[in-house]
Amino acid sequence: MSRHLWQAMPIRRRSRVQRVRRERLMGRLDAESAVGHTNFLRPLLGGFYVTDLLVAMVSFMSSALCTCALAELLDTACIGAWYVFFSLPRDIFLRWRCARRAARSGGSQPTVFGLLLLCTIHFVLRYMPFAMPRIAMASETLNPFVQWRTGGMAPVLTRAYHGAGFRAFWLTNTYEARELPNRFVMLYLHGGGFALSSSAMYVEALLRIMALAWQRSAHGASLECVTLEYDLTPHARFPVALLQALRCYAHLVEVKRVDPARIVLAGDSAGGNLVMSMLLVLSGQTRRADVCERNWTMLPMPARAILVSPWLDLRAAEAQMYAPLRDTPSARTSSESSTLDFIAAESLLQFAQLYSDIIPRPRRVAGPIARVLARPWAAALRDRLRRPALTGAPAFASVEGDSHVVDCPMQLYAPPLFQHSLLMDPLVSPVLGDWTRVQLPYGLFVTWGEEERMATDIATWVTRIALDGAATLRMETHTEPGAFGVHIWPFVSMYVGASVRERERGLEMLADAVLDLALPTYTHDTSPASMPSDCEPDVVEREAAQRAWEAELARMGHEQPLPSPVHVY
Repeated sequence: MSRHLWQAMPIRRRSRVQRVRRERLMGRLDAESAVGHTNFLRPLLGGFYVTDLLVAMVSFMSSALCTCALAELLDTACIGAWYVFFSLPRDIFLRWRCARRAARSGGSQPTVFGLLLLCTIHFVLRYMPFAMPRIAMASETLNPFVQWRTGGMAPVLTRAYHGAGFRAFWLTNTYEARELPNRFVMLYLHGGGFALSSSAMYVEALLRIMALAWQRSAHGASLECVTLEYDLTPHARFPVALLQALRCYAHLVEVKRVDPARIVLAGDSAGGNLVMSMLLVLSGQTRRADVCERNWTMLPMPARAILVSPWLDLRAAEAQMYAPLRDTPSARTSSESSTLDFIAAESLLQFAQLYSDIIPRPRRVAGPIARVLARPWAAALRDRLRRPALTGAPAFASVEGDSHVVDCPMQLYAPPLFQHSLLMDPLVSPVLGDWTRVQLPYGLFVTWGEEERMATDIATWVTRIALDGAATLRMETHTEPGAFGVHIWPFVSMYVGASVRERERGLEMLADAVLDLALPTYTHDTSPASMPSDCEPDVVEREAAQRAWEAELARMGHEQPLPSPVHVY
């Protein structure tokens, strides 16, 4: 689809757009110069151009018509029309008011289009958490959009890479930095609740991070990225994605002969969960038969791990991100309207239960068409409307056949909020792991937004690491304040930021986190006071740390301290 739109433009204009976007993506032309050099490329809607929206809409509609059943499309249209005409103006106003209040603490006010985009995503994840987002974020849908956004460079710089038991994409550069001696490789694991998204969604951002790393490096460092295309739920449950990530890392070390001191593990949301689980496995904190297909502790640890809004805790009863589901209806409505984040608690809990095999198939909220088809007299009509609207294209996301229709969003997950045994495993909820046993030469870099739904859980875990594991694990953190502090804010701000600086500030931060590896190696203090020993630690220091930890938890809203880490040997 994008090819036809691209060819419909005048040749002179098309070549100019392609050249500017290529040079900007490759780092030969900075963003400010690109905008000033080509007025027709000036974004009208944050990081989006009007042509970008057209390409995205055409690609999504063609994928949806060839994949979804006609009943699903009609239900989506009915529910979406109800939201646009009755609830969307109210949600935009509430989030605009909340954004103004958040902007006082720092940052800028998001655009109206940005608020519209965040409200729409939140509504889709709350009422249609599986089908439509999965189609929109699939590689078949995003490839034309990414090719359009990158000026046709994405297919040139991205090549499929298949190893033993995994699928990945290797992102390289064609400029001089590829030949520099300081070569680093970043293994990136994308987010999406283990059920959505694909590597194609992050190609543009990763290519831009590579270009920024080359531009900002003072030591002649080059960066290449490997993004893993792991299998998604419900077809692949735990630990399929974790095993594929471990196999890919082992392949880089043992087959490609990449120095582990030059490998960075990175991931966002569910990808951050997988990165943390990998670190726990590499440090020897599991004996699960379905995970230990080999002795993973024989692999060396990577140099650094970068976590962007990691999904730490999948337990419904303890995680604070599920608090709106445990509140009363009035409190739930208030909490939903007082946040800027686009993540819905209903979708998170459904993804967690799909990943841990608590519920067998995804669920969606019933629309008027689904309620009509549930009647006994609509059997013939039901068989007719459960076929795809168009034929001729392979379906890449099964919708109608694998989904269970429920009446309201509260039924998207399995009620009641019981505690499943698998969710207590540190490889599923990494917050329960023993992080004092994880040692990385350059430590962890964690960033999250203060307005996102996972902020409390992440801040609590960071505080715990700072008190319990500071002697063995170095940690650098960044909390994005203000209205842009939403889930996976570096990638969201790339599209909704009002200025070029706001759109690329998060990507620059991630590039700098990788470039820290080019600095002199960080060494832990080897004094007896910081090393594990048989001596009993100082009682006064231990009690002071405990009081500081409890005070921090109380400030964050916890009535009782969190339980001690679960040690899995």
